[in-house]
Amino acid sequence: GKAHAGGKAHAGAPPKSGSTGTADDEPMMALLDLAVLSAKLCAVGGELGRLWQGFLSCHAPSLSSWLLATSDASRSQPAPHEWLEAVRAFQLWRIRSASGCDDVQLCELQGGPQIGSGSAATVQLARHRLTDGWFAIKAFKKADLLPPHGTLLGRYVERERRVLRHVSDALQGDSAREWITRYVCSGASATHLQLVMPAACGGDMWLLLKEWGILHEEALRFYLACIVLALQKLHELRVLHRDMKPENVLLDERGWPVLTDFGLATLIEDEQPVFSVCGTPEYMAPEVFLSNGYAYAADWWSLGIFACQCLTLQTPFRAANPRDTIRNVISQHVTLSPPAHPISEEAQQLLDVLLQTSPTERLGDSNVQQHIFFSGVQWVPLRSRKGLLPPHAAVARERAKQLADSFSATGRFAAGQLGEGPSSACGGYTAPTDDEFSWW
Repeated sequence: GKAHAGGKAHAGAPPKSGSTGTADDEPMMALLDLAVLSAKLCAVGGELGRLWQGFLSCHAPSLSSWLLATSDASRSQPAPHEWLEAVRAFQLWRIRSASGCDDVQLCELQGGPQIGSGSAATVQLARHRLTDGWFAIKAFKKADLLPPHGTLLGRYVERERRVLRHVSDALQGDSAREWITRYVCSGASATHLQLVMPAACGGDMWLLLKEWGILHEEALRFYLACIVLALQKLHELRVLHRDMKPENVLLDERGWPVLTDFGLATLIEDEQPVFSVCGTPEYMAPEVFLSNGYAYAADWWSLGIFACQCLTLQTPFRAANPRDTIRNVISQHVTLSPPAHPISEEAQQLLDVLLQTSPTERLGDSNVQQHIFFSGVQWVPLRSRKGLLPPHAAVARERAKQLADSFSATGRFAAGQLGEGPSSACGGYTAPTDDEFSWW
C-alpha cells in the first residue's frame, strides 16, 4: 500500500487512535485488502497461489492458519505488519530462487522415509515444499553427543559441518561441485542436530555392486575417473576425506557419482600431517595405523581398495575382525580369493601403484590421470558432463523414481500438512538456529 497524499502515513503504519474512515486508514485497509487477495489467490490455485500458500505455511504459520480458517476478511485479522513482513520475505525468496541460490531453511522441508543410517546418525529424505526439490537430512541425537562419551563425536559432527561449508563455499560456480555433496543448511531441534544436503536418490556404489555384481572395466574406469576428479578437488581445498568406500559414493538420479559423508574428513593446515586414527579398517592406509603422520596419499590408498572391490567384490585385507584386518594391512597379508573374472594388465597395474605401502611411491594427485588405465578418458568433457551417459543411468533413474513414489506425502500443502516440518524421525524441528549447532 502506498502512503496517502502528504506522506504522513506509510505501509504498515497503524491507524491513528479514534480515527475511522480517514485517509490515515488507507495503509491499514490496503493490508487488509492484501489478506483478502491472499485468500482468493490460494482458493483459485495456480503456480503462484501454490507457492504463496506454501511459503506462508513455512514462514508465517499464523497467517496460513487464518487462510485455512476463513476467507472472510471481516473476521479477526492478523496484525498488518505480519502481512507486510510475509510479502517482503516472499519477494526475497523469489529473487533468491530465480538466481539459483541454495537458500533453503529446515522449516521449508517436509520429512519422508529414512534412507540411511550409521553408527552416529540417521539420514532422512525430505522434499522442499515450495520447489519440490529433494534433500537429505542427516540427524544426530544430542544425547549421543553429551560428555563424557559423546565429546569426541560432537567434535566430529561440528568438523563435518565446518568442512562441508568450506567446500561448498569454495566450489560456488565450479563444475567440480557436482562430484561432491554440498552443504545446504543446518539447525537444531529439541533432541537432534541436523545437517541438510542435496539428496542423491540413485542409490550408492555398494548397492550397485550388491545387485549387479562385478563391474565391467569400462564402467569402473568411468566411476574411478569421476572420483579422481572429486578427490583432486578436495585435496586442492586441503580436505582429506578419510572414509572413501562404496557406501560413500552415491549416484544421483542421472547415474553420476557423488562423493559424500564427510563425518571423518578434516582440513590439513599448513601441509602438516594428520595423526588421528579413524576410518573403516578395510579401507585405511597402513601409515594411518603407524602414528607417523599421513596426508592425501591415504585417500588414494582407499581408492585402490575401492577399485579392487569393484573388480572382485572383495577387499584385499579383510579378516574376521577389525584387529586382524589392521594386522593384514600393516603386514601386507592379502586374503583375496582368486577373482571370478580375469583382471586386465592395466587394471592390475593401477591396483599395484595405488596400494603401494610407501605413500611417496603411491599414485597421487599429480600423476593419477596419466596412468595407462585412464588412457581412454576424455577429462575435459568429463568435467563438463557434456555428451556422456553414465553406465547405470537407467538403474539410478528407476531407483530415484521408486524412492520418490515411496515418499510419505502424496499431496502438496494439504490442510493436515501445513506447518509441519521434518517428521519426528528427526526429532520434531523447532528452530533453524545455526548457533545451536555448537551447543556443547
